[in-house]
Amino acid sequence: MIAGRMVGGRYLLLDELGRRGFGPTHRAEDRITGRTVAVTEIALPAVAGVRERLLTEVRAAGRLRHPSVVGVLDLVTDRSSAGDMREYLVTEHPEARPLGAVVETAPPSP
Repeated sequence: MIAGRMVGGRYLLLDELGRRGFGPTHRAEDRITGRTVAVTEIALPAVAGVRERLLTEVRAAGRLRHPSVVGVLDLVTDRSSAGDMREYLVTEHPEARPLGAVVETAPPSP
Protein backbone atom coordinates (compact mmCIF):
# COMPACT_ATOMS: atom_id res chain seq x y z
CA MET A 1 0.00 0.00 0.00
CA ILE A 2 1.13 3.50 -0.70
CA ALA A 3 0.70 6.52 1.59
CA GLY A 4 -1.85 8.93 0.16
CA ARG A 5 -3.83 6.09 -1.40
CA MET A 6 -7.56 5.74 -0.69
CA VAL A 7 -8.92 2.34 0.41
CA GLY A 8 -12.62 1.57 0.08
CA GLY A 9 -13.31 5.11 -1.08
CA ARG A 10 -13.14 6.19 2.55
CA TYR A 11 -9.80 5.51 4.28
CA LEU A 12 -6.85 7.73 3.31
CA LEU A 13 -3.56 5.94 4.07
CA LEU A 14 -1.09 8.23 5.84
CA ASP A 15 1.99 6.27 6.92
CA GLU A 16 3.04 2.68 7.55
CA LEU A 17 2.93 1.59 11.19
CA GLY A 18 4.55 -1.79 10.64
CA ARG A 19 4.26 -5.21 9.06
CA ARG A 20 2.80 -8.15 10.91
CA GLY A 21 1.55 -11.62 10.02
CA PHE A 22 -1.36 -10.38 7.91
CA GLY A 23 0.51 -7.70 6.00
CA PRO A 24 1.33 -3.99 6.26
CA THR A 25 -0.63 -1.79 8.66
CA HIS A 26 -1.11 1.91 7.98
CA ARG A 27 -2.30 4.81 10.03
CA ALA A 28 -5.19 6.25 8.06
CA GLU A 29 -7.86 8.92 8.18
CA ASP A 30 -11.52 7.97 7.89
CA ARG A 31 -12.62 10.68 5.46
CA ILE A 32 -16.24 10.40 6.62
CA THR A 33 -15.80 10.65 10.40
CA GLY A 34 -12.37 12.33 10.50
CA ARG A 35 -11.11 9.67 12.94
CA THR A 36 -7.60 8.27 12.84
CA VAL A 37 -7.78 4.50 12.27
CA ALA A 38 -5.43 1.61 11.49
CA VAL A 39 -5.84 -0.21 8.17
CA THR A 40 -4.24 -3.64 7.74
CA GLU A 41 -3.94 -5.23 4.30
CA ILE A 42 -4.80 -8.93 4.45
CA ALA A 43 -3.57 -11.19 1.66
CA LEU A 44 -5.80 -14.25 1.81
CA PRO A 45 -4.53 -17.54 0.42
CA ALA A 46 -6.53 -19.00 -2.46
CA VAL A 47 -8.09 -21.72 -0.33
CA ALA A 48 -11.79 -22.57 -0.23
CA GLY A 49 -13.58 -21.22 2.82
CA VAL A 50 -10.81 -18.87 4.03
CA ARG A 51 -12.78 -15.66 3.35
CA GLU A 52 -15.80 -17.04 5.20
CA ARG A 53 -13.57 -17.82 8.18
CA LEU A 54 -12.15 -14.28 8.06
CA LEU A 55 -15.69 -12.86 8.11
CA THR A 56 -16.62 -15.05 11.08
CA GLU A 57 -13.56 -13.92 13.03
CA VAL A 58 -14.05 -10.23 12.14
CA ARG A 59 -17.69 -10.41 13.28
CA ALA A 60 -16.66 -12.02 16.56
CA ALA A 61 -13.88 -9.49 17.14
CA GLY A 62 -16.26 -6.65 16.26
CA ARG A 63 -18.52 -7.63 19.17
CA LEU A 64 -15.71 -7.34 21.74
CA ARG A 65 -15.83 -4.29 23.99
CA HIS A 66 -13.03 -3.84 26.51
CA PRO A 67 -10.63 -0.97 27.32
CA SER A 68 -7.64 -3.23 26.57
CA VAL A 69 -8.93 -4.44 23.19
CA VAL A 70 -8.60 -2.45 19.96
CA GLY A 71 -12.05 -2.28 18.36
CA VAL A 72 -12.77 -3.62 14.88
CA LEU A 73 -14.57 -1.00 12.79
CA ASP A 74 -14.78 -2.31 9.23
CA LEU A 75 -13.67 -4.90 6.68
CA VAL A 76 -13.25 -3.59 3.14
CA THR A 77 -12.59 -5.46 -0.10
CA ASP A 78 -10.62 -3.28 -2.54
CA ARG A 79 -7.78 -3.41 -5.05
CA SER A 80 -4.24 -3.44 -3.70
CA SER A 81 -1.54 -1.18 -5.13
CA ALA A 82 -0.54 -4.21 -7.27
CA GLY A 83 -4.07 -4.34 -8.77
CA ASP A 84 -5.34 -7.56 -7.18
CA MET A 85 -8.29 -7.72 -4.77
CA ARG A 86 -7.42 -7.69 -1.06
CA GLU A 87 -9.20 -7.45 2.26
CA TYR A 88 -8.47 -4.46 4.50
CA LEU A 89 -9.22 -4.68 8.22
CA VAL A 90 -10.01 -1.30 9.77
CA THR A 91 -9.53 -0.95 13.53
CA GLU A 92 -9.25 1.77 16.12
CA HIS A 93 -5.83 3.37 16.29
CA PRO A 94 -4.82 3.83 19.93
CA GLU A 95 -2.46 6.71 20.62
CA ALA A 96 0.09 4.59 22.49
CA ARG A 97 3.57 3.19 22.06
CA PRO A 98 3.79 -0.32 20.60
CA LEU A 99 4.30 -3.03 23.21
CA GLY A 100 7.64 -3.98 21.61
CA ALA A 101 8.96 -0.46 22.19
CA VAL A 102 7.79 -0.51 25.83
CA VAL A 103 9.51 -3.84 26.51
CA GLU A 104 12.76 -2.68 24.84
CA THR A 105 13.05 0.38 27.07
CA ALA A 106 11.85 -1.18 30.34
CA PRO A 107 11.65 -4.99 30.34
CA PRO A 108 8.88 -6.27 32.61
CA SER A 109 9.92 -7.74 35.92
CA PRO A 110 9.09 -11.39 36.65
